[in-house]
Amino acid sequence: MQQLQNLLNHCYVNVPYYRRIFDERRLLPKDIRSFRDLRKLPCLTKDIIMKELNNLIAKNIPKSKLASLRTSGSTGIPLILYHQKVIADSIESAFIWRMWNWSGYKIGDRCVILRENTPKKSARDKENWWEWDPIYNYLILSPHQMTEENLYKYVKKIREFKPTAIQALPSLIFILASFMERHGIACVSSLKAILCCSETLFSWQREIIERVFKCRVLDFYGQTEHVVLAGGCEINNTFHIFPEYGITEIIGQSDEPVSQEGALGEIVGTGFYNYAMPFIRYRTKDIAVWTNERCNCGRAYHLLKRIEGRLQDFVVSKTGHLIPLTTIPYSFINNVWQFQFYQEVQGEVILRIVRMPDYTVKDSQYILATLKEKMGDNVEFFIEFVDDIARSKREKYLYLIQKLPIGLGGTLS
Repeated sequence: MQQLQNLLNHCYVNVPYYRRIFDERRLLPKDIRSFRDLRKLPCLTKDIIMKELNNLIAKNIPKSKLASLRTSGSTGIPLILYHQKVIADSIESAFIWRMWNWSGYKIGDRCVILRENTPKKSARDKENWWEWDPIYNYLILSPHQMTEENLYKYVKKIREFKPTAIQALPSLIFILASFMERHGIACVSSLKAILCCSETLFSWQREIIERVFKCRVLDFYGQTEHVVLAGGCEINNTFHIFPEYGITEIIGQSDEPVSQEGALGEIVGTGFYNYAMPFIRYRTKDIAVWTNERCNCGRAYHLLKRIEGRLQDFVVSKTGHLIPLTTIPYSFINNVWQFQFYQEVQGEVILRIVRMPDYTVKDSQYILATLKEKMGDNVEFFIEFVDDIARSKREKYLYLIQKLPIGLGGTLS
């Protein structure tokens, strides 16, 4: 509450948008006496940020101390944001390192990076698919050259490096794990953890990654906007919400907090550490599953059972119901190098497939029959063969391209 009060006082004095919001509601920061009282203030949305950008920047922080950020725009609306140079990144790193320490991975340990990072030119290696960062002791591998032929080199390089951990986008480490399992390649014995981030980690991906690498897969959830941070621990895959980072609300269809076990809701966050451009009750458009359970690790954090992804990660059925991709186990999609769902018509979904050489018409029949069995008649699937599936501008792999405008209640008019 003290953190919240400090933030609200700052916003009232220094941020024109929030001063107006308080005055319109005849409120003062001292009137917010409980976390429930925070709901007296409206939610902040991406549309509001785009309209009110200049009014959301604190006037007491010199422009020379501001750093700009751009979100990926994965919900269709990229945003320009601001935070204080050095401060925001340092605080973010401290929280993430604490979480990674739970896995046994410490600062300075050898770590492989398999993310959106692209190696710089290296005089030692003309192919330019890896580089070593001596400051952090990182082996950085390129996400662009992970072909069937090259992955043997990736595995060999990782084995030689003997890492304690691998930081990876789920889609990239899944490609590597699938390759190793397909060719009977043993795991790297030095590994203590796979650290996933920046994409939704699906249960079917986790299962294969843990089976191949024989270590814990820790996943964490965060945003460029820095309002909510949550992650798994050394014994549990549920997301521990960090209350020291900010206030997290899970809001249902009626804009009321969800409290029932297994209920779906949108993640709404108030971050404590960005005084340059504060976010109060920011609607992330990310969907989570609430749980009232507590973790046996002993940390007294509230938990989220799952992060279902963004609203744009849901398929819309013929009846308008939302179906999260996390409910579909993809182990039945055989002889496929890559795949992606695409929807622009309610109740109809195209499955784009990059085939392996052994793929046959029987694989198509089996995939379509299994999808029908799991999804029923409310969603009709069609297969389309493609040569490649492009990643986003930030190298994220999108398992669903959703063109329909949707909300928690279903399709929007």
